[in-house]
Amino acid sequence: MTFGGRISFEVENSLAVLGAAWAMGVSRDVMIQQAECFATDMAKVPGRFNILEIHGATVVVDYGHNADALRAIIGALDAFRTPVARRCIPSPAIAATAT
Repeated sequence: MTFGGRISFEVENSLAVLGAAWAMGVSRDVMIQQAECFATDMAKVPGRFNILEIHGATVVVDYGHNADALRAIIGALDAFRTPVARRCIPSPAIAATAT
């Protein structure tokens, strides 16, 4: 889910969840078991940095709905440093909040 720590907001989210679970007294074994299930799977968490392979292209679907979310998504994509062209197609709702 964090792609080796390259997606900083996913690292932050994971640590926040585990910290909250620890504070609530959840056992270490349960936290480990649940953390191993963390995923950005379209079926589990649609629109949350879902990575798809479509006709040889890697597509990231995220419904980042404000300027901070859009910056985080762009930062995450920059962490991959691929030599291929990238396209960002925001929805009209995202474009309106990002300006």
